[in-house]
Parts: sequence; C-alpha cells; structure tokens
Amino acid sequence: MPDDPNDPLRALERELPPPPHLKRRVTATLTSRGLLRRAAVSPLRAAGALAAAVLLFAAGLVVGRRDGSPPADGRTSYALLLYEGREFDRQIPEQTYVAEYTAWAAELRRRGAFVEGHPLDAGSRVLSASGDSVVAESRDVASDAGTMAGFFIIRAADDAEALAIARTCPHLKHGGRIALRTVIPT
Repeated sequence: MPDDPNDPLRALERELPPPPHLKRRVTATLTSRGLLRRAAVSPLRAAGALAAAVLLFAAGLVVGRRDGSPPADGRTSYALLLYEGREFDRQIPEQTYVAEYTAWAAELRRRGAFVEGHPLDAGSRVLSASGDSVVAESRDVASDAGTMAGFFIIRAADDAEALAIARTCPHLKHGGRIALRTVIPT
C-alpha cells in the first residue's frame, strides 16, 4: 500500500537531507569504529593520478561520435587503457607530460585516428552482488599493470596499425603500461 497515510515510511519522502557537517561526523564516527573503511591512497599515487588526469584532459576530449555506431569509414575502434604502476616516472614536470600527450593526440587527430580520450578519477567504487543486494565499496582498484589512469579511443584499419599507434603513446616512455583492446560495436 504505497498511499497508506499511516505508513511511517511516508515521512521519509518529506524529510530534508542531512547537513554536510552531520554527514562528515557520522562518516568519521563509523570509520573510527571500524564500521566503514576508506580507501588508503598514498600521496604519490594521488599525485600521479592527478597528473595523468590533467595530461589526458589536455590531450583532448571528445572529438568523435557519441552514438556508439561504428565509424562510417569502416575502421575498427580500439581502446588504449593507460595504467600507472610503481615504474611510472612522476619526477618529470607536469608541463612536459602535457606537451607530449597534447602533441601526440594532435598528430593522431590530424591523421584521423583519434576519437576521444578521458582521464579517470583516482577514486573507485567497486560493486559486487551479495545475495539479493549490490554492495558498493569505495576503494582503490589496481591490477598487475597498476592503476588505470585514463584511456584513449583510436581508429585503425587493423590490429597491426593499432599496435603501431599504441607504441607511439608517450605514456610508455614514462614507464606506464597500455592495454590495447578492440571495441566491439553495439
């Protein structure tokens, strides 16, 4: 009975959201009691993720199609998934990264191979099924390749051309890793 006037849960629809300071206090209390875990992010990892986000943003955002259809020229789309691990060189000035990624993306755009690129936020929410519900945890997700910092979508005639393009990405020369995946058109 969703319209029952005696239903005590009806009041929830009219309640105001809690003020931010109260939300922070409750979160801090639950964390201190071990009932809520926060992802531990090292300052170095956070700085690296932020630098990667700036680099990818500077390299260019959406320039291609957004409807999910395959390109009219028949080329295949590929995702270059950029990972940063312990080997990633974070000692270089940020403007050097920005210049390199921007020049690389501009050259791909000039050749018609660049579709889009996006940085990824350092925080993650991992969802998993638990019985009949879905549990969401805020935590860092890393693989053997490191933490995913961003991605590019490119177009290439075939796998060999996609590999050749991926090999030129400045992310590799700074110690990053790239996973190259074919995008399946929907």
